[in-house]
Amino acid sequence: MEPLLIWLFIILFPVILFFHFLERAPYKGWKRFHTSFNNEEYFKVINRLNTAGIAYRSKTVPNQRNSPHFYDHAIQIDIYVKDQDYHDAEKAFTK
Repeated sequence: MEPLLIWLFIILFPVILFFHFLERAPYKGWKRFHTSFNNEEYFKVINRLNTAGIAYRSKTVPNQRNSPHFYDHAIQIDIYVKDQDYHDAEKAFTK
């Protein structure tokens, strides 16, 4: 039984690592700046970043919570800015 587990580990571990890095590859050089759970908050942040001239990316992550309490927080939106623009984004957001 042990050789089977070892082979599963040898095969599955690189596959899991590959998909992990494949998911993160488009965001290399970008830092998560803000996470919002509704459209109103998202557009406030995006408006401030646009006004300051800061480039951003966003990633939508559906939450898997089935509780009625979390109905308003059904979607999580992560906002990323470039590493070198992170400090400027913080300044624009805190004005």
